[in-house]
Amino acid sequence: MRCLIYIPCLFLLLDCNQTEKHKQKSKLKIAVNANYRKYLWYPVLQINAEDSSYYDSIQKLIISKYDSLRNGKITVSIFSLLTTDFERKIDLQKDTTIYFDTTLYSSFKNTKNIKEFRTLTSNNLDTIYIGQKVVGCFGSSIEKIKIYKQVSKYNVVYCDYRSENQNLVISDSLFSKVYLMFLNESQKLFPDKVGGLTFEHMSTTRIDTYIRQGNNILEFPDVYNWGGYYNFKKGIGIMTKE
Repeated sequence: MRCLIYIPCLFLLLDCNQTEKHKQKSKLKIAVNANYRKYLWYPVLQINAEDSSYYDSIQKLIISKYDSLRNGKITVSIFSLLTTDFERKIDLQKDTTIYFDTTLYSSFKNTKNIKEFRTLTSNNLDTIYIGQKVVGCFGSSIEKIKIYKQVSKYNVVYCDYRSENQNLVISDSLFSKVYLMFLNESQKLFPDKVGGLTFEHMSTTRIDTYIRQGNNILEFPDVYNWGGYYNFKKGIGIMTKE
C-alpha cells in the first residue's frame, strides 16, 4: 500500500520540477521603429540566442523575437550608424516586449548637398559620423567612424560590430587634409546640375554610406567600385581586413 501511494507522489514531484524548469525561460520581443531601420543593425544579446524577425505593418515596427531565453539579467544593444549605440538592460522574469526609442533620428535633416559638410574649421566642435552598411547574399556588415575634436587634435573611434573598437588620435592638419580629399572625391557622386546622372550598380549586394555632421545627414549613392570611403579610412590610419 505504501508503494502505491509513493508512486503517484513521485510523478507529482517530477511534474512540479518540469513546470519549474519551464518557468525559468521566457520569450523576449525587441521592437524598433521601422522608419529608421536603415541606420540600425539587428539586436545583439550578450548571450547566444536564436531569433526570428518580422514586420508589424500596423505599428510600423521591426520585431525581433526570442522564444526561449533563460530568465535573468540581459543586456540588449543595437548598433547605430550615425549616433551612439542604443542599449537596454533588463531583468527577464516573464514574457516581455521592449521598445527602443530611436526617434533621435527624426531630429536630423536629410540633405543632398555635400557642400554643407565643408564647414570644418578650427572652431568646429560638431561630432562627425561616417557610417557604412553592407547587405547582400554573400555577407552583411555594418561599421562607423566617430570623429570629434579636442584642442588641436582629432579623436577617431572606428566601430565594427564584429570586433573591438579602434581608437586613434590624429593631428588637425592631417585630418583636415584627408577629410577634404574625401569630400572632393565624394563631390563627384553629386553633380551640380539638376539633370546630372549618377550610375548605381546592379548587384545582389547593397552598400549604403552616410555622413552626419551636426543635424545634417547625407546619403551617398551606391556607385560601383567607388573607393572614396575606403581611401578615407586608410588615410586616417584605420586598420581593416582586406
